[in-house]
Amino acid sequence: NDHKHQKLNDNDTVSEDKYEALEARMKAMEENIANINKGLSDLKLLMTEEKKEDGLEDIRAEIDGIKENVSLLMNGKKKDNGKVNKELEAMKRWMRNTVKLPQYIDVFVE
Repeated sequence: NDHKHQKLNDNDTVSEDKYEALEARMKAMEENIANINKGLSDLKLLMTEEKKEDGLEDIRAEIDGIKENVSLLMNGKKKDNGKVNKELEAMKRWMRNTVKLPQYIDVFVE
């Protein structure tokens, strides 16, 4: 009986050792899973930031395009205004000097 009792104690010791080894493995796996989850969260955050940056780059490009278009329109308008002003001044001089009817300048300008 003592021999059988000793065998049970040996089996209990082996089972306890196996249990402790499994428990250590599970704890290590839990830590690995936690690290993987943190890495995934960091990766998602990084991807979100990159998407925001890409979106900002698109917005910056649109703003630059709008600025360029406004600049072109303003430069074109200045050129047109300059041309119109020169033509208007020439017409006013003509009405004063050649036609000699300066009182009608405003009628033609409207």
